[in-house]
Amino acid sequence: MDNFNQQALEYHALSNIQRDLANWTAEWLESDGGCLDGIEFGAGTGHFTKLVLQTGMTLLAVDRSCRMVAVGKASLPMAQWKEGDAWAPDSCMKADRVLSSALLQWCPDPAETFAQWRDLLREGGRVLCGLFVSETLPELTEVLPSAPPFIWRTKAEWKALFEKAGFIVERSESSKRVYFFDNAHALLRTLHRSGATSPLRFSPGVLRTAMQKYDAMFAQDQTVRSTWTFMRIECI
Repeated sequence: MDNFNQQALEYHALSNIQRDLANWTAEWLESDGGCLDGIEFGAGTGHFTKLVLQTGMTLLAVDRSCRMVAVGKASLPMAQWKEGDAWAPDSCMKADRVLSSALLQWCPDPAETFAQWRDLLREGGRVLCGLFVSETLPELTEVLPSAPPFIWRTKAEWKALFEKAGFIVERSESSKRVYFFDNAHALLRTLHRSGATSPLRFSPGVLRTAMQKYDAMFAQDQTVRSTWTFMRIECI
């Protein structure tokens, strides 16, 4: 999460995939949220926040990164912005909707987090989340098989986790998307500069070899492909 703080200023411009996930998840928002109070966790710089605000919902936007909060507050002052932890939220907060986009894949303990989110919801409350699930970035996993850069849960695993926490899954859906980059280095640079991963995890030699394999194995029309799988899930 520290890397998101370091890359906050670049994140908004470079996070096109996260923006696409936010747009897709927002299709399940109520068209008229004027009578609702919402809490958005992992609000970042406001891709999803902007879409929630367009429904008229009163929104508290929460993020652990102070720099993300500063960028979001400057561009979307209509929301109330707060620095806070989605995994250990302030129990005094109450809402009709708990929302997130491009956050849950980083959750270290979903069972504990979902129990706390339930406590925030008023009667009749709902959770709506968009996230990345398996298979996302399988190409990177293939060229770094001994040390995959990300571990993804499946759609079924996420549904089971929500249900175990006492939620009723009203609907869920996944969508596989393919994005193209000039080369593997451009993909890795985008991931790093948008805060998603740090190149320091791997040695320069390991990364160089992996990127050469990526360029050779996944070339397509003078670009390389990158596969992402989105999930959106709504629970009551």
